[in-house]
Amino acid sequence: RRQRQMCIRDSPKSAININIYEEIKKIDCPIFIVHGNQDKIVDPRYSERALQVSKNELSDLKIVEGAGHGFNREQFRTAMAYVIDYLG
Repeated sequence: RRQRQMCIRDSPKSAININIYEEIKKIDCPIFIVHGNQDKIVDPRYSERALQVSKNELSDLKIVEGAGHGFNREQFRTAMAYVIDYLG
């Protein structure tokens, strides 16, 4: 709750100052990441590293081929199939 309140008060630029890998290390449950391999905003290597620092062996990363930071209709379907399969 405190983290959420801090995010609401702070500007969006404050997210740049978060060490996401240190935050992921604090998460005990599995994380699931879907990332486009053509993302020009967030390099897919960030997601690969996030998976590496995750403590949970059930964490997973799926790459959507040809997708950028956002997904078109077909890429979205692929991403949702990954999610359904992961949760299945």
